[in-house]
Amino acid sequence: RDCVDGACCLRLDVHLIWGDVKMARLLKYIATSTAALALILPVSSAAEPYVEVVHDQLDAMLAQLEASAEEADATAISLETFEDLLASDTGHSYEVSTEAESSYAVVGACDTDCGDLDIIIANAAGETIAADETESDVPVILFDSEEAATYTVTANLYNCAADTCYYGVRLIQLQAD
Repeated sequence: RDCVDGACCLRLDVHLIWGDVKMARLLKYIATSTAALALILPVSSAAEPYVEVVHDQLDAMLAQLEASAEEADATAISLETFEDLLASDTGHSYEVSTEAESSYAVVGACDTDCGDLDIIIANAAGETIAADETESDVPVILFDSEEAATYTVTANLYNCAADTCYYGVRLIQLQAD
């Protein structure tokens, strides 16, 4: 996947603004292990509410990031979660604030009727700094914030088999210990 201005989407050559080797190892590990996690996330039974499916997936992704961070002497902290219903081929945007010289992950999940959830992160000027626009219902983006800033996170939903699909997007800060 492509990187723009130092923000990476599951790419192994993650660029960190302060060059912390431990954090670089953590992000490389997260990039590969989170991609694998998408293949093994628990699929809830049809009797379980669609909200629980999304919560379970987001919680599983956070748990994987926390375990990966711990192995690299770092911490993964869940900051914000946004959830909503969307019809196919529609999107919703959220503003998130970041700290200077910090690394972040943005992960997403959608219910079992969803075929594709994309996430795009844009800076205050509206320029895309990172995006996961692959055909997947569990997008993952890793990016660095060089300075304290506000970013727009846009979730776009495609291939919804129902009138609407439920999705969630979570912002996670990755800190070296």
